[in-house]
Amino acid sequence: SDNKCVAVLNGHTSYVNSVAKLNETTIISGSDDNTVRVWDLPSKSDNKCVAVLNGHTSYVNSGAKLNGTTIISGSDDNTVRVWDLGLGLNSNSNSRCVAVLRGHTRSVWSVLTLNETTIISGSWDNVIRVWDLPSKSCIAVLRGHGHLVYSVAKIDETTILSGSDDHTIRIWDTKTGQL
Repeated sequence: SDNKCVAVLNGHTSYVNSVAKLNETTIISGSDDNTVRVWDLPSKSDNKCVAVLNGHTSYVNSGAKLNGTTIISGSDDNTVRVWDLGLGLNSNSNSRCVAVLRGHTRSVWSVLTLNETTIISGSWDNVIRVWDLPSKSCIAVLRGHGHLVYSVAKIDETTILSGSDDHTIRIWDTKTGQL
């Protein structure tokens, strides 16, 4: 069979905890080296890191696309960061942190975008937070898990899933905060 590795991306200096697709030719990765990296995939033979996003003060556990040039990341430093990659992905000077969302009291393990203005984060503090990007504030705290929240996933514009160390998967309405 033709099952073989077609490329290896080198650059992180510690464990890689997450990867996510930004577009057809670009991916992002988060690592225990406290960085988010942006990778250009123009061809199978010429893969390169085009930006290193510094700002987190501990391990980066997850990342996701917000829109065409904006990404989010969650970290062991208890924050969610919003990064604007600007118009030029080939320049580190155009890549910058535009928001630091604080509220979790333990590591953020999963992030997702509900829509262009709403971010969801799951944390080891046992809660899911709903963030409003324009105001950079938490607009809801979803409580119900009895232990660490490792994963969040989007079903539709108002419904998310969460997975926890308490052995449960929960379905949430983000508008009401109800199960």
